[in-house]
Formats: sequence, C-alpha cells, structure tokens
Amino acid sequence: MSCSVTDVVGFKIQYFYTGVNNFYFPAGNIAQINTYADLSFPQPIIKSCSGTGEQKDIFNLYEDVCANGSGFLPNATYDFYVVSDVQTWTDEMLIPAREISTATMITSDPGGNVLPVAVWNDPSAAGAYDIVIDVNGNGHYAKGIDALDSDDVEVTARFVIPELTSLFALLAFMLTAFAVFVTGKKRFF
Repeated sequence: MSCSVTDVVGFKIQYFYTGVNNFYFPAGNIAQINTYADLSFPQPIIKSCSGTGEQKDIFNLYEDVCANGSGFLPNATYDFYVVSDVQTWTDEMLIPAREISTATMITSDPGGNVLPVAVWNDPSAAGAYDIVIDVNGNGHYAKGIDALDSDDVEVTARFVIPELTSLFALLAFMLTAFAVFVTGKKRFF
C-alpha cells in the first residue's frame, strides 16, 4: 500500500464464524467499507538549525540560516518559505510572501528527512521569521499537513536575526574611535 500525508485511509474488519451471517465491525455489510477508521500520519517537522544540524533559533546578520526536518515522503520536493513572523497561523490561511533571496524548494532524502541545508545565505535584514513547507503545494497553510517551524503546534516560535549584532558592531566602532581619539590627544599634551 502506498499513500501520502494528504490521503485518508480506512479499513473494515470482518469477523467470520460458522453461522448463517458474518459479522462486520463497525456494524454493516461488506458494501459499507468507506471510512471507518482514519489512519493519521505524523505531521512533518522542519526546524531552523546550524550547518551541522543542531537546532538554532538566533542567527547573526550575514550568517547562513539552515533548516532540517523529518517525516516527509522519500525523495520528494516541496515548496519552501521563509516568511516574516506570523503571530498566529490559522488553518487554510494564505502563506505570506517569501523573504527575498531565500530557498523556494526543499527536497527530502530516501528516508524522508531533510538534511541540514542552507535556506538563506547571508541574510541582511534583522527580524523574526517563520519557516513553512507547503506539503500539499496549495499556497495555503494546512494545519496538521504542512510543516511549520514552531516549538509547539499552536504558537509560532520563529528564528530571529537580532538587530543587536549591528548595535554591538557600532558600539565597538565607537569605543575604538574614542580610544584612538584619547590616545591621540595625550600625544599633543
């Protein structure tokens, strides 16, 4: 049997005995094999990570952002999005536009895993971002089907490129300039 995460699979159990009729569970006859059970598949997972695969949620400006995941179909290619942080993801909402210069597709390996791969090279915009894999390829977020970078199913936990990095660089530059100025003044006196 072959199926994907978007398929609904059902089954019917038939009990045989030596009497006049066979019994079926749930009650009914053999023609009623519709959807008596819903076999669900685990939702695929995607996370921001370092180049070696450790989960990482805070990146510096111009530091490559990588992602990895599991639970996908083997050797499958999916639509991939890095988007500005969305506070609340709701089922069937339109997936926002991708950030510029981010990956648009991602491919799983034969085991259905996404190995660590750079999805945004040298990001130059500080901010909070979400990662979404549109598993069913319809451009809308499908809760329980699409993969979303989050710490739990309901609340988006994003990866962050803090603005503090540029603040620290500016502070270091100002301290260096001040030290040069003070050192230069001492020579004149």
